[in-house]
Amino acid sequence: MPVSFKNLISLILISILTVFFISPPVNASARDESLLGINISAKSAIVIDQESGEAIFEKNPDIQLPPASTTKIMTGIIVLENSDLDDVVKISARTKEIGESSIYLSEGEELRVEDLLYAMLVQSANDAAYALAEHVSGSEELFVDLMNRKAAEIGAKSTKFKNSYGLDDEEHLTTARDLAMIASYAMQNDEFRKIVATKEKFIPWEGHSDRKLVNTNTLLGKVDYVTGIKTGYTDKAGLCMVISAEKNGKNLITVVLGSKDEKIREEDILLIMDYCFEENERFDLYKKDNSKFFIYPKNDDEPIAVFAEKDLSRYLNKSDADDLIVIVNIDENISLPVYAGEKVGSVIVLNNRVEVDSADIISKEDKEKVSIPEEQVNEIKTWKYSNYVVYGLIFIMVVLAIFKLVRHFRRRY
Repeated sequence: MPVSFKNLISLILISILTVFFISPPVNASARDESLLGINISAKSAIVIDQESGEAIFEKNPDIQLPPASTTKIMTGIIVLENSDLDDVVKISARTKEIGESSIYLSEGEELRVEDLLYAMLVQSANDAAYALAEHVSGSEELFVDLMNRKAAEIGAKSTKFKNSYGLDDEEHLTTARDLAMIASYAMQNDEFRKIVATKEKFIPWEGHSDRKLVNTNTLLGKVDYVTGIKTGYTDKAGLCMVISAEKNGKNLITVVLGSKDEKIREEDILLIMDYCFEENERFDLYKKDNSKFFIYPKNDDEPIAVFAEKDLSRYLNKSDADDLIVIVNIDENISLPVYAGEKVGSVIVLNNRVEVDSADIISKEDKEKVSIPEEQVNEIKTWKYSNYVVYGLIFIMVVLAIFKLVRHFRRRY
């Protein structure tokens, strides 16, 4: 059915107004691989800033997956927080029954906690993990309870451990985001950080020459900015890796889960780490110390001082630095009394229409009336109505565009 000239003009007007006034911010992460144009084969991945915990890159970071031997990151930190490095561990009969990766511990053998930590975190020995769990808690079941409590304490709410070494269990699951939080926590421990940065280590072996431990982290020493942490593999989990890296003043934690093979796992990690190191910078988006301004309650002529609750800063792609928009929303229905800490609005930062950070705007005082110079009052009132001026200008531009289209179609038809 042909579209009439009148209906065509109405459709154009509605479309333009929708773009300007109705269309909401994109509800997606600015760090998602689909938006960044970076494709990796791993099922799940994340890169976080170790200092702030902020995510810089994400791919399915919250799906639960088996962690394989990256489990031992949590095992290591629990041992370090609950035992002494010089404690002597006597190996039980059960220890030598733990399968797969092993340093061939034998019943009755005695090793220090420190030696077993190196065996577990450098060479990924399952029997060493089990021996340490028994030493700390008396049984692995009680030790796993400590692991789960610590995960909850750290904020890894989607993680559940069923053993200390990482072999597959239907309920033994974590997420890339949780694992990054656990790794970031562990790397704050000096001893842990030293162990996972070790390429080779010799430890005692009763009746034999010393055991030689070789780090399973193939990027350690191969890539100069890599500083740790841990690899993992099972048939169900695929290849997993947690990497700490330091470059250009940035300390990052990278996690990939469910890679297809070692070569692809390395390629994925290097791709996303290079992107995060080279293409991103941390930008100060909004400083709370510079954001003091005033609101006018409906039932009072005197202004009240309000502030943003926190500083806003985020890692952003360098090319996006010019595409930031700060939106300050104030509740227009505020009335006295207003109490310290009460939310009166919000500040939102958009990057390419994607929300990257936000903070509440709060009152810092109880019903305080702030005396300010008359010229500042006028400036504040001007700011208060500035949004209407902007909307008016946009409306005029829309109307002019419509008139131009009308004239075009009239000449044509």
